[in-house]
Formats: sequence, C-alpha cells, structure tokens
Amino acid sequence: MEEQLDQAAALVQEVFSGELVGLYLFGSAVLGGLRPTSDLDLLAVSRRPTTPEERRRLAERLLALSKRPRHLELTIVVQSEVRPWRYPPRMDFQYGDWLRAELERGEIPPPAPNPDVAAEWSIARLPEAHRPVLERARDGYRSGDYGTWDDLDIRACAAYLVGEIRRSRPRRGASAPR
Repeated sequence: MEEQLDQAAALVQEVFSGELVGLYLFGSAVLGGLRPTSDLDLLAVSRRPTTPEERRRLAERLLALSKRPRHLELTIVVQSEVRPWRYPPRMDFQYGDWLRAELERGEIPPPAPNPDVAAEWSIARLPEAHRPVLERARDGYRSGDYGTWDDLDIRACAAYLVGEIRRSRPRRGASAPR
C-alpha cells in the first residue's frame, strides 16, 4: 500500500511540477475504517487547472496503478475554486475505478462540480423524520452494503422530496429571479 501511495504521489507531483499546493490522504485509510475492499482516497490541491493532456496522462497512469493492492481515488481541485469555499466544490479532475470502463475508452471527464458532498448538505436540510432514509442511502453508497430498508418510511420521504422539488420550480410564465 505504501509503494502504491508513493507512486500515485510521484505521478501527481510530476504532472504539477511545482504547482502542487498539497496532496492529502483522507477517508477510511486515515480514519481507522480501512477494510479489505476500501479504496485509497487522495485529494490534490493545485495552483492551476490541469490541461486535457494532463488529465489523459493521469487517467492512463492511474488505470495501471489502481487495484495493486487497492483501488485508488484521486480528486484534484484548484485552490482558487475552493478558497474561499463555495458550494458545490468544483473538481478539476477525478479518477475512481467506477470510471474505469470510460477511462479505458479514452473518455476523460471534464472538470465538474463534486456531488459527493451532496448527501451531507441535504441531510442537514431535511426534517428529522426523513433524515434516516438519506443517511441509509449515503451509508450504503459508502460501504457497498445497502441492507434492508423495511424499517424506514421511504415513500413518505420520497413524497416530501418530490413536493419540495415541485415547490422550488419556477412557475410557467413567471420570470426567473435576477
């Protein structure tokens, strides 16, 4: 695992050649919850965006590095995109093995907002009665074990969410706020 992390770190440093603010290991590897199937989560903060060629090179090299001995997940953010903080944070590049098929076909995702923080943001805004449904979904996504849902009122939560979405839509003929 250490050798794999060293190789991933060397790759990121090579790509950014002096423009790297920091490279951080986070998630279960540092929080004490590393399981046999856990991936290694890396966050890189850069002074500048990656170029399309750099994203391609990162993807190609990470495809080879990932799986040995663990899957890797690398998220790159540009410092000016996250400081000062804005929601949702924007990822300049993300590699994860769930993207393997696309990346092997040469389909490199462009910079995009990061959806991973959406669950925490959403849970905090739900009425207390509906939070357990989204918490179970978040926990299942993280662990891969979705278990049973019989103890939760999923229909009530779904009805609430649909109602909120409908209330937030602009009405036909109404002008959008400026």
